[in-house]
Amino acid sequence: MTRFFHFLLLIVAMACATPSDPTLVTLDSGRITGQLDTQNNLRVYRGIPFAAPPVGAWRWRPPQPVTPWDSIRPCVNFGPSAVQSPPQAFMYWPEPFLIPAEPMGEDCLYL
Repeated sequence: MTRFFHFLLLIVAMACATPSDPTLVTLDSGRITGQLDTQNNLRVYRGIPFAAPPVGAWRWRPPQPVTPWDSIRPCVNFGPSAVQSPPQAFMYWPEPFLIPAEPMGEDCLYL
C-alpha cells in the first residue's frame, strides 16, 4: 500500500509541475527570456537593454547604467535602430540589397 501511495504522489507531483523556461536568464539588471531556435539548437535573445536611453539631458553624454526591472522581460524582438538617413540604391547596391526600414529612435542601446 505504501508503494502505491508513493507512486500516486509522484504522478500527482509530475502532473502539477510546470515546465521551466529554458531561455530564462538572470542578469544584473533583471530577468529576461528569449526564444529557442530548435533547428540550430540555439537560444536567441534580441533587444537586451545595455544602457539607459540617451534622451533628454543624457543626449551626447556617456551611457548610463540601465534601470533594473522586477518582472521577466521578453527579449524576442530587436530594439529600434539609431536615427539615420535611409539608404539609397545606386549602381553597385540595387534596391533588393537594401536593408528594410526598421523602427528608429534615440532609445537604441540594445543588443
